[in-house]
Amino acid sequence: MTGKGKTRSSEKIEKSQKSDPQRTYEYSKEIINVIHEPLIVLNTDLKVITANNAFYKTFKVNPAETKNRPIYKLGNGQWNIPELKKLLEDILPKKKAFNNFEVEHEFPTIGIKTMLLNARQLDHLSMILLAIEDITKIKHVERGLEKSEGKLKTLGLLFTSSRDAIMTLAPPSWKFNSGNPATIKMFNLKDEKELASLGTADLSPEKQPDGQLSSI
Repeated sequence: MTGKGKTRSSEKIEKSQKSDPQRTYEYSKEIINVIHEPLIVLNTDLKVITANNAFYKTFKVNPAETKNRPIYKLGNGQWNIPELKKLLEDILPKKKAFNNFEVEHEFPTIGIKTMLLNARQLDHLSMILLAIEDITKIKHVERGLEKSEGKLKTLGLLFTSSRDAIMTLAPPSWKFNSGNPATIKMFNLKDEKELASLGTADLSPEKQPDGQLSSI
């Protein structure tokens, strides 16, 4: 009786030990799929164990052409990126992690993408987690702002350096609210503050070149 009891108990433990890794894997897979950012799980040989739905959707690939393949061979080699290779093969084994590493790369199917890469090496599981944040739109906006700022600086330089008098007026009073150095000099004013207290009538001559009064 005792022997049989021990046999059943050990069988139960053995079944539990066999099922636990599978349950852990399934549980981990569900967690990975909940994450909105693209995520790949690699083994120590840099082959893909799994990836989440966000990865497949973002990079237009499917599980069949992704799982169990070396990351550098995914999508006809589109992930064979020198910067990524250095991160995974040189930096990660030494530091066990890297954060917010920006990489720009042109993919054959989805075009140029700017990505932030974050990775963790999990030695106890012989796994590497690689998270990929697509910041292409953010970088596009930043570049647009930089261009706009550059144009504004150019306009500002033209405004201040022009030998011609340039001034702006603001409704509803239509008084001057700015003027370049040439304007201040032309009207013999102290500064822009004095200009801002004046309207067009204050700076107009009594008569126009055709002899008519300026007030008419």
